[in-house]
Amino acid sequence: MAGKLIIGNLKMNMVRHEMNHYCLELRKKLQDENPIHKLGIAVPYVFLESTASSIGGEFQIFAQDVHHIEKGAYTSSISASQLSSIRILSTLIGHSECRMQGQTEEIVSKKIRIALVNGFNVVYCCGKNPIREIKNELFFLNSKSVENVSIAFEPISAIGSGIPMPPELAEKQLREIRELAIDM
Repeated sequence: MAGKLIIGNLKMNMVRHEMNHYCLELRKKLQDENPIHKLGIAVPYVFLESTASSIGGEFQIFAQDVHHIEKGAYTSSISASQLSSIRILSTLIGHSECRMQGQTEEIVSKKIRIALVNGFNVVYCCGKNPIREIKNELFFLNSKSVENVSIAFEPISAIGSGIPMPPELAEKQLREIRELAIDM
């Protein structure tokens, strides 16, 4: 995914009528605009299809996660093939809130693999120890598959706290991530 991508993650914050209103407002705001960056929106599973049909032309629609196994007895999970069957081919993987629920580096790596095998664009989230995470979770990428992975750095301390990481520290981390990404 070349170029800048700006994604809003709606998390678990809206019910259907609020989501419908939100999509209408986004369409109104963008109707006379020609954004210079790619825009994306990550929505809860229950709103993927309706959001795609409402604003999918203006926004890339992202699942908020995908399971690391293709199918089976995994209640409340969603597979890459289920997502692709409703024409959703983009997902976040490794979000810190998912990691806090026990997703290991091994699981995150498996999720990325299965998403790529299924033709997805992946926004890979790292944050607690980004250099270690990238090395341990993206080690298998080749020159072709790396084109379908974008890296999002989300400092753990900033998630849900309202307290941003100090700019100089964020810039240092981003510089290290960029250097590592160039070597991929």
